[in-house]
Amino acid sequence: MILGVGFDIVSLERFGALKDREGFLAEILTRSERSALPDLPPVSQCAVALATKEAVLKALGCGLSLGWRWHDIELRAGGRVELAGDLQSLAAQEGIAGIRSAGACAHGYAMAWAIIEGDSPSRRKTVSNIGSYEDRLNGFDWKISE
Repeated sequence: MILGVGFDIVSLERFGALKDREGFLAEILTRSERSALPDLPPVSQCAVALATKEAVLKALGCGLSLGWRWHDIELRAGGRVELAGDLQSLAAQEGIAGIRSAGACAHGYAMAWAIIEGDSPSRRKTVSNIGSYEDRLNGFDWKISE
């Protein structure tokens, strides 16, 4: 059963400027995700990773402002997503059996979606965010509704 679906889109131009900020990739990508990248990873590959992690958070119905961390989401080969830390606990509580994802780039944008699968529906929260990634880095609030 599908418990949640999330989608995100990232401007490659805007992401390129952020990518060069010191420590930015280490902030959003786990050590194993970074080790899988070439020495000079293309902007598109990193932007798809960010869009995928954003899509996972949206599908889960939560956001970074609720205390989750980028490193709690690890992207694996074949569109698999592994959760760690508190997100892993949340997944267990909500009956989440797996997360599937896919991403691509086209016309200057990276896009990704995530689907949360599980055995039984549970109480879900809807999360909407308006604004750019830079806004969220600077403390933009997520709007959460029951």
